[in-house]
Amino acid sequence: MPPERHDAYLRANELQISFRGETLREAVDLLETAIRIDPSFAPAYSLLARTHMTLHFAAQTPADEMIERATAFARQALEYDEEDLQAHMCLAA
Repeated sequence: MPPERHDAYLRANELQISFRGETLREAVDLLETAIRIDPSFAPAYSLLARTHMTLHFAAQTPADEMIERATAFARQALEYDEEDLQAHMCLAA
């Protein structure tokens, strides 16, 4: 596991729980970095899905846009790990 990928993921996870638009957008950037490093890193896709769902509520972004992105990222996570609980939870929400 590349340490840069893991570091970006952990930092994004910490920022995601802030529930503030600015830090959520920073989390998205970090997760996109993790995915560039390892395009098959399912946890980054599922956290990206959850972060987009949170962005809708925290930053009052358009629901249809965020739900579409969250759904796409959750499905991508499931392509790499069909048992990814967070991805399944995002799709259920």
